[in-house]
Amino acid sequence: MGDEYVVNKAVCICKLGLAPGILKVMDNTGVYMNGKLTATTMTLGNTFEPPGFGSCKKSWPPIPCVPAITKWTDYYEGVSINGTSYPLLDLSQGTCALGFANCISIISTGQVEIPGIFQDKKSATVHRGDINPFSGSFQKEENTKTHSIVTFAKSITEERRTIVSQKTLQILEEAAIKSSNKSVVITSTIRSTRKQAEAMYHNENSGKHIRYRAPGQAVIDVYKEGIRKGYSKEKIIENMDNKIKQLSEQDRRVSLHVVTPDMYKRRNVIDVSTTTFQDAKAFIQELLNNSSVVKIIQPLYESKSFSNSQGVKILYDKGEAAIHIEINQ
Repeated sequence: MGDEYVVNKAVCICKLGLAPGILKVMDNTGVYMNGKLTATTMTLGNTFEPPGFGSCKKSWPPIPCVPAITKWTDYYEGVSINGTSYPLLDLSQGTCALGFANCISIISTGQVEIPGIFQDKKSATVHRGDINPFSGSFQKEENTKTHSIVTFAKSITEERRTIVSQKTLQILEEAAIKSSNKSVVITSTIRSTRKQAEAMYHNENSGKHIRYRAPGQAVIDVYKEGIRKGYSKEKIIENMDNKIKQLSEQDRRVSLHVVTPDMYKRRNVIDVSTTTFQDAKAFIQELLNNSSVVKIIQPLYESKSFSNSQGVKILYDKGEAAIHIEINQ
């Protein structure tokens, strides 16, 4: 993933803990994302709901966990919250004073709702432009379906948003309306080789082992080699990035998102969050009725892979973190 903000009640794991922990945002009281308070680089100290991560294996026998977060890494630097902190991403990792560097990672961002007028009005005025992309323009755009139904994860840059066609947005919007879903959040579009390397590093490092084809597995092998040799995180990601570029030159794609802009304009490849749907299955079913949709990979409903009468290829992969959709232009 690497494209979603972290909010209150996100689920985290600690390499020394015996159970997942629920993040409790206490430093920020005015900035919301998808209806929940946004976690930031100042979400520090004992910032998890009791009992933290259960017990801490740093000592033996394990003792009760009392988290003491001292810093976060891999946060989003493109947005400053009140000039003092930055929002956390699903790639972010935390350091506990009682553990070691980057011992805490995020397995679920906690996002559920899409920002609405209620949350916007509840936010302090000074913060409204920080996170909520609709701030100050809700009255004008309240009835604009494309903005209120189909949105982008805040961490997706403007360049990665604008390359998604209006045709794709319209298809997603119509499928949401017909399936009685109120929101579709696009979490990934075109991706650079560096972003792909970062995402693959994070997944492996946090225990999310995704099944890749041969090119992707070759990049994972680079990750494993770097771990064995004790390389730094930056060195491992750099080596993974170089491997992805090398494979791309051989026309061996590691990810369907890693393509040239011209290729992307011919076929939009997007991921949408699984957490914002009222009925994800109905949404997928509506997509199947559109002949421009050529491929869907979904992690929600176990089923055999098949192609429907429209020629849409449907695949089930429980390792997917989102619903993957490909749309011909």
